[in-house]
Parts: sequence; C-alpha cells; structure tokens
Amino acid sequence: MVSRWRVYWVPAQRVVEAIRVPALGDWEDLEEREARAGIRPGTPILLSPNCRIGGRLSHFLARSFFARLDPETKRSYATDYCVFVDFLWSRGKNWDEAISGDLWDFEDWRTRSVKNPQKVGGALWNRGLAALGRLYLWAVKQRYVSVSPIEMRETIGRHGQVVEAPAAGPRTRGPVACAG
Repeated sequence: MVSRWRVYWVPAQRVVEAIRVPALGDWEDLEEREARAGIRPGTPILLSPNCRIGGRLSHFLARSFFARLDPETKRSYATDYCVFVDFLWSRGKNWDEAISGDLWDFEDWRTRSVKNPQKVGGALWNRGLAALGRLYLWAVKQRYVSVSPIEMRETIGRHGQVVEAPAAGPRTRGPVACAG
C-alpha cells in the first residue's frame, strides 16, 4: 500500500501483468474498459493511498478541457492536483470536500511552512492555483461541489477593467487565469 497520492500515466499499449501485480488478475480487458470511459493514452490517473481511483476526478482528467492541454501542461497540472489531494488526504478529506480554509492552509504549507521540505515560489504557486481554479470551476459547473474553495477578489485587469482573481494569488502582477 502506498502512503501518498500518485500520478500514473495511461501508456499507449497496456499489458496487464497479473503475475507482477496480482490485483490486476481480473483486468485483462483494462484497455477496453479505459476506452469505454474515454481514458486515452497520455491521460493521468491519480491513485489514492488506498489504491482507489476517484471517478469524478478521473472524468475531469479524461474528458474536460484538461484532455486538450499540451502534454507539458498536463504533466504540470497533474502534479499540482496530486500535491493538493495528498495535502487534503492528510487532513482526512477528499478533493470535493475542500473548503476555503483548506486552500489557505495549503497555500501556507506549500509556500512557507517549515513542515514542507519542498516549498515552492510564487510562479509555481500561481500555476498550481490556476490548475486548481480550473478543476473547481469545472466541478461547480458539473455540480460535484456547491462552491469552489478558492475565494475570489475583485482586482483591476491589464486593460483597466474589473476582474475576479483568486484571493490567494498575486496582488501586484494582475490576476491568475483560472477560468476554463
């Protein structure tokens, strides 16, 4: 059993090795099952510490705007999602149970906490916040969550217009794009 969330990538050709991974013994038709679910090669799969795959999160990764992103952006966003869901898991929560306080605590842990040996700077935080914003915008539209945990604030955009931006985002450089 793994102790953290992991990102796995659907390969171009899947070979189920029941000898190496006994739990896959009844999954010889894995490739067909994935195809029926819209999961294509290059799709990330987030696997929980108890070896479960969340259907809604997998649907997002396989069938939303996310599926059309370039491979490097997919890799970056999938890593950001994995770090966030792992943080929530350590608090006994799933991604669809997050509230704004969880996001603020995550921001503190991710960027400043001495308890995090892999803190990130502003650019990586902003990218992760944009990734989470897109996930939760989708989840609200799908009615999987009633409200996004990302609090918004009004700010002045590049062209002088009033726009909404994540409150946990940068205050001096304009808004972080988080709309789908």
